[in-house]
Amino acid sequence: MKIHFLLFSFVALIFGLLTSCDNKPTQSTESTISSENLISQADSLLNRIDIEWKEMEYADEALLANNQQLADSIAQLEGFNQALYDSIPLFVEEVKRQKYDQQTMSDSIQIEKFDIAMTNLINAVERLQNTLPEPADCLLCEAVMKVIKEMDAEYVIRRKKYDQQTHIFNQFVEKNETQLQKINAEKYQRMPVFTVPY
Repeated sequence: MKIHFLLFSFVALIFGLLTSCDNKPTQSTESTISSENLISQADSLLNRIDIEWKEMEYADEALLANNQQLADSIAQLEGFNQALYDSIPLFVEEVKRQKYDQQTMSDSIQIEKFDIAMTNLINAVERLQNTLPEPADCLLCEAVMKVIKEMDAEYVIRRKKYDQQTHIFNQFVEKNETQLQKINAEKYQRMPVFTVPY
């Protein structure tokens, strides 16, 4: 009798558990999304990063060009400092030499070297402008120099926007790392961000 009671209790317990499971909302065990959808989302995020990177590249090139053009304009005026003007290409080359890429940008020392090189170039052009015997003869030069300094100051905004997009992509990769590694481990991996303070 005792055995029958225990058996009945065990069966009732099993039935109760099954009934309880049936009453719970059905949960999908599928934690991944389709490869096509995953690739589409990942590529879209990478494209946003690429857009921000190209914006920074364009801004740097424009800043270099504006400095060189201003120096060339000053050299057309009477009384400019020839020696200082001749040194401008050296400052330009130093900026190019210290230029970072999407891998070395995580090196704060490299970023600081680039920033210093750009600042030195701007200062050299400004010194060239200030050596003119009649600064009033180059009112346009002052306007251009103001634009150059404003462009240089905007690097903080550009780098922050780049990092924002990169953080979004890195979080996406972390969340879907296993599946992305199977698709293209080399392409879909975390990307460096700027390590210099904004």
